[in-house]
Amino acid sequence: DRLHDCFDRCLAGIPEESRALLLRYYEGEKRSKILNRRSIASAMGVSESALRNRVQRLRDRLEQCVEACTAPAAEVTSS
Repeated sequence: DRLHDCFDRCLAGIPEESRALLLRYYEGEKRSKILNRRSIASAMGVSESALRNRVQRLRDRLEQCVEACTAPAAEVTSS
């Protein structure tokens, strides 16, 4: 599937530390996810809000990459 291939390629293009943060951020469910995020923020020495902002910027970057990768060739060349 093209979308999956693009996602994998874009994720691999993110620096390893940032990629690990993204993957760790989404681990767990419900209460364990909340505790995991608190732990990450604490380990990084940032607030939970700052962590959310950092992860959102990474997600935005990943989303833009995937959109560019999956765009038809004609749209890519005309931009």
